[in-house]
Amino acid sequence: MGKKYKFSIGEWVQFKKYYKVSSCNGERYAYEIGLRKPIIGQISGAVIRYIGKIKNEDWDYHKEHGILVSKKPIILYQIKTGMINVPHEVKEEDIDSYFPFTDIPPKLPWKKGYYDKSLRNLMADYAADRVRNEKGHFL
Repeated sequence: MGKKYKFSIGEWVQFKKYYKVSSCNGERYAYEIGLRKPIIGQISGAVIRYIGKIKNEDWDYHKEHGILVSKKPIILYQIKTGMINVPHEVKEEDIDSYFPFTDIPPKLPWKKGYYDKSLRNLMADYAADRVRNEKGHFL
């Protein structure tokens, strides 16, 4: 049998850093993004990301398209904060269980907004004061 994983789909968890995979100067790497406050979300899946060196060959198709010579794959859990929000990709060791619910955990919201009402009202008031043309576009 394979490795036993600590979390499964649908579990509520929290995390304080997540990862993005990027390419630069012939290298593909994962860099971490730290957060001040933990984010609470639900696990929606997992993904394997390959990191390593991108090598260009001088023959055929690979003159313009490089080959990824992988050093090691990393497994990242995908955690969503809302149904249509983009998932955060997090390593297993950076995830903590989260279950403060007394009975049944709530369903995942449709979309998680990151602005509170006072800030949204302030932005709406600012937009209402701006000059617009006849089509409603800002000038």
